[in-house]
Amino acid sequence: MMRRKLTEKLKSKVTIVGAVAFMAVAAAVVGTNILSMDNRKEDNTNLIDLNELPDSASNTTEEAKVNTVAGENIEANNYSAEEFGMDNVMDATDEYQEASTDTDELIKAEIELKDDEKQEDNQTNENEVKETTADATAVNFKSDSKMTWPVAGNVLLNYSMDSTIYFATLNQYKYNSALIIQGDVNSKVASAANGIVEEIYTDEETGISMKEDLGNGYKAIYGQLKELTVKKGDTIEKGTIIGYISEPTKYYSIEGSNVYFKVIKDDTPINPLNFLE
Repeated sequence: MMRRKLTEKLKSKVTIVGAVAFMAVAAAVVGTNILSMDNRKEDNTNLIDLNELPDSASNTTEEAKVNTVAGENIEANNYSAEEFGMDNVMDATDEYQEASTDTDELIKAEIELKDDEKQEDNQTNENEVKETTADATAVNFKSDSKMTWPVAGNVLLNYSMDSTIYFATLNQYKYNSALIIQGDVNSKVASAANGIVEEIYTDEETGISMKEDLGNGYKAIYGQLKELTVKKGDTIEKGTIIGYISEPTKYYSIEGSNVYFKVIKDDTPINPLNFLE
C-alpha cells in the first residue's frame, strides 16, 4: 500500500515538472518576440535620411528623434518583468527546482522502502529457517528413535526394575531406574537426543541434574553434573555438550564419578539400553 502511494505521488510530481517546464519555455518565447518587435521599430526609425530635410525640418526632426528615443525608452521601461514573462520564467524555474527536489526525495524514499522490504523479507526468511531448524531438532522422540551415549564409559550399575541390584556405597539391594555410567571428573556430558531443557535442579542423590523433554511423553534425566552449558528452555540437538561430570554424591562414593542417566515415558522409567546405539 505504501509503495502504491509513493508511486502515485511520484507520477503526480513528474506531471507537474513537465507542465512547469512547458510554461517556462512559453514565457521565454513571448519575451523573445517582444524584443524582436522593438528591434524592428528601431530599424524602421533609422531609415529616415536627415540630410534631405531643411534645417527647420531637421531641427524639428531632431526634436522628434529625441522625443522618439525618449518615448522608446519610456516604452521599453514600461515592459515590466511581468510583461516580458521573466517573473513567470523565474517562478517556473523555482517550481521546477522544487518539483525536481520533491521527485528526488520520492525516488529516494521508494528506494529506502524497497530496501526495508528486502530486509523484512530476509528477516522473515531467517525466522523461517530458524523455525525449520527448531522443528528439525524438535521434540519428536518415538519408540524406534535412537540415542547417543551421554558419556563414553562402562556401566557401573545397570537399569533394573524387575529385580534389585546391589549398591556398594549404600550396602543394600534395591531397584535401579537409571543407568550409572562411569566417567572421569571434568569429562564432557552430551545430550543423548534432540530436545528442550525442561528443568535444571539439584537432588541429594544425583547432584546437579537436568531434565530434557524429548517429545511424545519421552524425557531424559542427566545427573552428577557441574558447570552446565545450557539453561531452561534451550532447544538442544543430539550430541550437544550440556555440562561436565562432577565429583560423585555420597550415594555413589564407592562406585566413583559417574553420569546418572534415566529415561522415562509418561513419567514411568524405561530401559535406556533399548534406545542407546
